[in-house]
Amino acid sequence: MRPRLVDWSLLTLVLFEALSGLYSFLLGRPENGWWFVLHGAGGLALVLLLVWKLRRVWRRLVDRRHWDAATSASAAALAAVLLVLLSGVVWTAFQWPLGYPNGLNWHVVFGLALTVFVLLHTLARFKPLRRADFAS
Repeated sequence: MRPRLVDWSLLTLVLFEALSGLYSFLLGRPENGWWFVLHGAGGLALVLLLVWKLRRVWRRLVDRRHWDAATSASAAALAAVLLVLLSGVVWTAFQWPLGYPNGLNWHVVFGLALTVFVLLHTLARFKPLRRADFAS
């Protein structure tokens, strides 16, 4: 996939995950269980796109001499996405930690942080999609 298509797909997926997570957190009911499955599938898709993205930007990410504000937002987004995925898997599989704040609360907080960092990164490095980005 072309870099811009990966970037825009990541943005779209993060926004979808934020909205579907918000919906399931506020209005989810057992009869709408398919929504939770869709949210989880989006998380798995996020992992696949993240692998594509990291293969392209890893060298720039680890070489701090070339960092700017957008790179800082990228590093924060990477940390947030790892925390979102980890907290989502741990909460779904083990319902841990219990009490307050529980694993779901942490998942929501990390998800909101991820959304903010991805939007900041997008604003700093905005490149519109072109027809050529869909050609390959």
